[in-house]
Amino acid sequence: TNPTPRRREAENITVELVEYFAIRWNNTQEYLKLGVTSVSHLQNGMDSNFIALDELQSLHDEVSANSGNVSLYDELLETYAEFEDSVNNDKAGTCVKVRVQIEQELSLTRNAFIGSLELTNSGDSPLTDISVTLKIWRTDDELSQDISQTLFVIGDPDPVFQGGVNGSGTVSAGKSSLTEWLFMPLREAAPNTTQYNVGGEVVYYVDGARFTLTLYPDSITVLPDPELYVKYFWASDIYSDDPFTPEKEPIVPFSLAMMMYNGGNGIAHDASLLSGQPEIVENEKGLKIAFQIISARLNYEEISPTLSVNFGDLDPKVAAVAWFKMTSTLQGKFSNFSADFEYITPLGDLRLSVLESLTIHSLNRVVSDFVNDDDIPDFLTNDIDIEEEDENYPDTLHSSKMNKEFEVQSCTPESLVSDRMELVPGGFKVVVSHNCVHQGYVYFRWNNPVERDYEMSRVTRDDDSIVPADNAWITYKVERYEFLPDEVNHWIHLFDHNPSSSYTLWFTGLFPVTDIEVTAISDITASIRYKKPLGATVYMILRR
Repeated sequence: TNPTPRRREAENITVELVEYFAIRWNNTQEYLKLGVTSVSHLQNGMDSNFIALDELQSLHDEVSANSGNVSLYDELLETYAEFEDSVNNDKAGTCVKVRVQIEQELSLTRNAFIGSLELTNSGDSPLTDISVTLKIWRTDDELSQDISQTLFVIGDPDPVFQGGVNGSGTVSAGKSSLTEWLFMPLREAAPNTTQYNVGGEVVYYVDGARFTLTLYPDSITVLPDPELYVKYFWASDIYSDDPFTPEKEPIVPFSLAMMMYNGGNGIAHDASLLSGQPEIVENEKGLKIAFQIISARLNYEEISPTLSVNFGDLDPKVAAVAWFKMTSTLQGKFSNFSADFEYITPLGDLRLSVLESLTIHSLNRVVSDFVNDDDIPDFLTNDIDIEEEDENYPDTLHSSKMNKEFEVQSCTPESLVSDRMELVPGGFKVVVSHNCVHQGYVYFRWNNPVERDYEMSRVTRDDDSIVPADNAWITYKVERYEFLPDEVNHWIHLFDHNPSSSYTLWFTGLFPVTDIEVTAISDITASIRYKKPLGATVYMILRR
């Protein structure tokens, strides 16, 4: 097939060229009404600057012949679609990208054993050609089958006899020498607490005579290993100062969290997380941006505001969460998350790793999975439709209970059927109804029916039960485009399980007024008219 014809790029478009095209287009419309569709139809006084349909047809046939299945009309549609997409998606200020990196070190205490062998030579001749063979077997194994090479990792001896332990070692006359081995069990060695015997055999020579020494076995107890599943959660939307407005918008803290779940049968002893500050490793535009840690929690308990956390002992089938609140000096989005790890052990064998998986997720919100409540934070994320950044609807709940993941259904702003405001002591409430039919875990996003100045204190269901505080929140952000008007996103977010048909949003605080106008004034009174909020629009106040 022939290649698609090359389109000319629109470059150096001048005012004169635009005016020329406008005249050409207008002439074409007028001539069509007169039946003039070709240059040959022109009469005296007619402008030749118009689109002749016979020439347009000829161009269409040429494009179709060269491109096979692409017509001139298809080309026009594609060009318009590209233009429309550019207009709708070219956001002001999105050209600046910053790469942020955090390095963390996770450490814990492991099962490990040291075996020692000391040889004392009290004779007059050296011990030569020493070789040592270690043997490990289960205490309850009547056959004493050696599994030292299959279920244990044995390090090189250190210290070691002169010449080693593989048939070349020596111990001088009247001397003693010590050698030690560090050995660690693999996970398969102890699905549950298991007893092993450690023994072996020493072969050496004295003046050419061979001697064999059987090492009396010692008993060791091998505990089951932990199996760690580590998940990082990093907020995608950052709310802070908008550089395109003269006023300074408030900085809203965002969350960075790490959930560590122990899926094994053993305790993760003395687990700790050592971390440095967020580091900007790529900033091609030299953007002035900074991050600050303002608070930290271990599960829900406040701890020192650093990225280093001591988890202590983590029991089997239990999760722990390190949750950090941070701020950014500028608003924006985090995207293209990645995480990797390097396992370091004194024996250098990756089979000894207790880290089963490490993943990172785009975080919508730290929430409460009250259905599987374990008093540990849970996480609402966008794992599937990660390319739909503008929508950013969550699709997955990562529950800390047994490290389970649940599908989340979303209800868009169009699901809001009605809202009704009522004054209550100390503020007002808004009753909202929806037509969303999803069950299970459901996320709602609605346009906020009230102004930014009001604080939502709680949300209740139609049976008067209260939605957990972390599961209802408000965000405000302005999306700015190059060619379209600014888009204000003032959302109410709600996350629930088997949702009720309506919810009541409770607001507290003073009612701010705007556009104050004094309409009448006397010696003792004044009439004031103002915009919003609920209630009367005219107040009488005393003059002082």
